[in-house]
Amino acid sequence: MGTAPDAGQLMTMLLKLVDVKKTIEVGVFTGYSLLLTALTIPEDGKIIAIDLNRDSYEIGLPVIKRAGVDHKIDFREAEALPVLDQLLKDVKIGYLIIFIFFFNVFLYFLIFMWNLLSPTRSKPII
Repeated sequence: MGTAPDAGQLMTMLLKLVDVKKTIEVGVFTGYSLLLTALTIPEDGKIIAIDLNRDSYEIGLPVIKRAGVDHKIDFREAEALPVLDQLLKDVKIGYLIIFIFFFNVFLYFLIFMWNLLSPTRSKPII
């Protein structure tokens, strides 16, 4: 599964419009939308990329390196929920990109947003 070209254009337009510097991408696959994001955000921007399978990411990594944007990407091979929980404690996020591979990624997004918007930032009950 990949990002359609028109969806990629919309994503880059939104990133520019909002002047995003930090993003999270859950479900990287081969990294097409990750590459688009890295090319769009400023030179000092950062992307936290989370995926269970590093092998798929490594297929697109040579293209990301050739584009000269690999320094913007912090790839984490892990389940998304624990990483997102830790990020809530550590990082201010300007924009969240969710690439939905599986239905539970949408659940991670809802939990992340619930925690982000919750004044007490308590753990959700699932």
